[in-house]
Amino acid sequence: IINWGIRRDYCQEPNPCRWVEKFKLRSRERFLQPEEIEAFKEALNGQSELCRDFFWMLLYTGARKGNVLAMRWADISFSNESWTIPGDIHKNDTSHVIALGEPALEILKRRKESAISEWVFPGRLPGSHYTEPKRVWKTITKKAGLEDVRIHDLRRTVGSYMAISGCGLPIIGKALGHKDQRSTAIYARLDLTSVRGALNKVYSMYGENISEPVKVSQRPSVVVELVQRKVAAQLDEAETVDKGEPVDPFLRAIIEGKILTCILEGRLTKSAFHRKMRGRVAINAKQLDAILRGLEERAVIAQTVATRSLGKNIIEYRLVQSGSGAENQSQSA
Repeated sequence: IINWGIRRDYCQEPNPCRWVEKFKLRSRERFLQPEEIEAFKEALNGQSELCRDFFWMLLYTGARKGNVLAMRWADISFSNESWTIPGDIHKNDTSHVIALGEPALEILKRRKESAISEWVFPGRLPGSHYTEPKRVWKTITKKAGLEDVRIHDLRRTVGSYMAISGCGLPIIGKALGHKDQRSTAIYARLDLTSVRGALNKVYSMYGENISEPVKVSQRPSVVVELVQRKVAAQLDEAETVDKGEPVDPFLRAIIEGKILTCILEGRLTKSAFHRKMRGRVAINAKQLDAILRGLEERAVIAQTVATRSLGKNIIEYRLVQSGSGAENQSQSA
């Protein structure tokens, strides 16, 4: 406003706002998703014929709300299947011709049969057209469960699906009546056809289907057997092994399973085995040594010596790889 006054010599002083940075507006990107369109259809079914036809015309033409409200029969050409928006009501001050598809023509032909007004969507007062449908829109969106949706987003929905289907920006701009191609450029992000094709070429260069699951080598069969025993036992209660008494064969198998689980988890020392069984199985050091010796004799585990900090050697246990058990037994023989 101040610049307008300066250009017309109403103001002699420089514009005091010339150094103020403009607030950056983010382009709105909201449009109806396929599932939302289905919900929108169901919500429209409960409205009057006037409301249903109005909102469908917005989706079928991609025109602005004000232009559809002021649509006149004189501007409709059924022979050319087109609708001409006069320049005096079009946003760009130039007339705009919209191609009418079959669904839009069906609505217009049906309404034309009973038309008594110059307006396609007449208002309640004689000589007026349909006015702001805010209340109806609120009812429809609430019934359809749509959030953050405006009437103008129906126009954006048309442009978005044109871009998704592969239409070029000039076609989208012509359909929506954009004078500035920058207004159409926001739809370029939705045309992923070329991007998807380029990515598919990259995938083909990988040489194999990397999405297939990789088969992991099986653990020693003894581990599977012990795990099955453990599951079958349903150890919901703590088991107890008394001092001085021989270990029950079934509990021995459970303890062996816990030991092997520790080794598979990278906990390789006796102290780690004791912590694993704490609160579940009470076992003394002699009983644990006896079970460890039994596993070594069956070539399931083997001792190794590891050097830790301060030069202290610690005995660790590791699983014997499958196929090496028989070899170890032959060497010991």
